[in-house]
Amino acid sequence: MAEPRDAFGLVGTTLAGKYRVDHVVSEAAESVIYRGLDTEADEAVAIKCLKLVRGLPHQAVEPLLRAFQEEGKRRQLLSDESHGMAGVVFTGIEMSARGDALVPYLVIEWLEGGTLAALLEAHRNEPKPLAHVVARFDAVAETLALAHARGIVHGDLSPRSIFVATNRHAPELKVLDFRVTRSLGTHAAKFQKRASTVAYAHDAAPSHSAPEQFDGRVGPVGPASDVYALALIVLEVMRGEPVNPGRNAVDCSRQALDPAHRPTPRALGLEVGDEVEAVFVRALARSPEERPEDAGEFWGMLKHALAADMEALRPKPHTTAMMPSKEKTLALPFGAGPRTSAPRIHASSQVPQPKTRTVRLGSLALPSPATVSPMQAYDGDFATAGGPRPSSTEAFRGLWMRPRAQRPVAVGQHAAPLLKNRWLTAAWWVAVVLLVILLAIAAFRLYQLRTG
Repeated sequence: MAEPRDAFGLVGTTLAGKYRVDHVVSEAAESVIYRGLDTEADEAVAIKCLKLVRGLPHQAVEPLLRAFQEEGKRRQLLSDESHGMAGVVFTGIEMSARGDALVPYLVIEWLEGGTLAALLEAHRNEPKPLAHVVARFDAVAETLALAHARGIVHGDLSPRSIFVATNRHAPELKVLDFRVTRSLGTHAAKFQKRASTVAYAHDAAPSHSAPEQFDGRVGPVGPASDVYALALIVLEVMRGEPVNPGRNAVDCSRQALDPAHRPTPRALGLEVGDEVEAVFVRALARSPEERPEDAGEFWGMLKHALAADMEALRPKPHTTAMMPSKEKTLALPFGAGPRTSAPRIHASSQVPQPKTRTVRLGSLALPSPATVSPMQAYDGDFATAGGPRPSSTEAFRGLWMRPRAQRPVAVGQHAAPLLKNRWLTAAWWVAVVLLVILLAIAAFRLYQLRTG
């Protein structure tokens, strides 16, 4: 592979009085990227120099450069607001070292790492779950949503324009190459239809281009075009291999424009829920009018659909009903003696059983009083849960000091111990009252004898 050349002769020079140009990193059709140094901050920077259209009339240069500066400022503001984009530090215009061309340039934060395209190639056939992909691409989607809200369209979104930065502790995804040169090419085309340009030609990655980028009759290029590309990238990461394996732009164009060929998750053999499939069907529609309006709407729909599908897959708890069992086992109240057989209550499948929260005290595990059901208190399940049986007096007081609505209904033979306790208590109180009356009479007679 040939070494990138210094097309502008800037190596060794200093731009804007503080950005030293050290060496060429790469050269593309529309730009040359240098590595440099911010001599004031002592930090490495990337310097992206754009190639202008040659042979433009003089009256075209001034509005073209003005458009570049405006776009550069918008990018700088966008990078200040979003962590999912390579930060733009400075925008400027410089004369080439040979003095034969104006060189618009952007000073961008230097990122260590590599492109998403290189990472996917190194980990081919390693699929990822959608929840993982959505979490990792949040910053990318946020950046695109902010750009779309400000009228900025990326226009060339693909794995090669997403950078996996390793500058910090955890890898971060950063969006690269918002197409500032798109506006340059638009302005240049107004003045020179057949200009020999290396700066602006539609060189968006064919494998991730929307149908309208191949055929303008489908619709205008806009935020919906970025939505289409983002959806394809998400599917590519989920699948672990390219979604559109076309060998050239013609193959990719044919597949993108074919109404019958929509690369939805299920069409690619991926298992997703109905809600998620419906979102991708919209995002990858042939017409941009049928897609979500921008990245923010698409990402919100996708997150909502993912949550809905995950909730649908979650197992539902089984409800229960109260039904008498065939087994007849004696249920003993607190402190009561043996009783004749009575039917026990057990759980079946319609009405929910009252829930019990266990409170651990030392080595004992007792149900919390706030959640004990009346039937549980009556049947003596405290002892079953591991605690000691209370005495008859404690059981009586605890059972009937509760509000009337929470008291158990005594039916059949369950009423016997309760009625017995009530009669005994009443008899005890009657005896006490009679004793008091007798003592009062005796005291009164004694008083009469002494005074008589």
